[in-house]
Amino acid sequence: RCEILQSFPPFVGLNLTSKCSAHCSFCSIQPHEQKIKDSVSLDDIKKMVWLRYVETLAIWGGIGDSLANKEFLPIVRYLHKTHPHLKLTLSTNGILLTEEICQALAGNLAQFNISLNAARKETWERLMRAKGFENVCTMFEKLARLRPDKNSPNMRLSMVLTKENVHEAVEFVELAHRLGADGVTFVHYMPSTVVGRRDLPANQSLYHCKGVSDAILYQ
Repeated sequence: RCEILQSFPPFVGLNLTSKCSAHCSFCSIQPHEQKIKDSVSLDDIKKMVWLRYVETLAIWGGIGDSLANKEFLPIVRYLHKTHPHLKLTLSTNGILLTEEICQALAGNLAQFNISLNAARKETWERLMRAKGFENVCTMFEKLARLRPDKNSPNMRLSMVLTKENVHEAVEFVELAHRLGADGVTFVHYMPSTVVGRRDLPANQSLYHCKGVSDAILYQ
C-alpha cells in the first residue's frame, strides 16, 4: 500500500538543539542526563525543501534551548532570506541572548517568548539553576525597543507557576510591562511527566496550595 501526502502541515515546531544553558528544576529533561546532544545544522535546514509549504515555523525549547545551537544566527538569517513567507516564532530561556541576536531577530519574527519564570533574581537562580537574570531582562527590553513596529514580533514572558514563585505573579506582570512585553503567560507546574523526571518536588504544584494561589491570581 502506498501512502500519498495530500498536504503539508501549516504549523511546524522544531527544536534546533537538545543542549540547554539552564538546568530548570521543573523541567523533565535534565541536561546532565542527556546522552545525545545533537543540533540541527544549517545544511540540515537547507535540505528541508518542504518548508516552502509551511506557514509557521516555531523554533521551540523544552528539550533544549535553540540559542545554544552555534548556528542559530546563520539558520535564522537563511530562513528569513530564502523563506520570507514563513512566520517564525521563538521560545527561549534568553540566557544566551546578545545584542547581535536581538538585531537579527527584530522585525524577522512573528512571536518571541522568554520563559523567565520569576520576577526576582534570587528566585530565578533557584528555579532555573543558572546565572544571567539581568542580561535576560536587558536583552528582552533591547529587542522590544528594536522592533520596527509593536507587532514585529509580538513579545511575551512566560512563567511556570510553583509554590515557590506564585507570590511573584503580580511583580512578574509589572516587570513584563516595564520591559516592553505585550503580554504574559502563566503555566501551572505539573509534577507528573511521561518522559524523564522533574527535580522539583510534587508538593510545589499549586494543586497543594489552592487557597494561596487563588488569592494571588484572582486578586
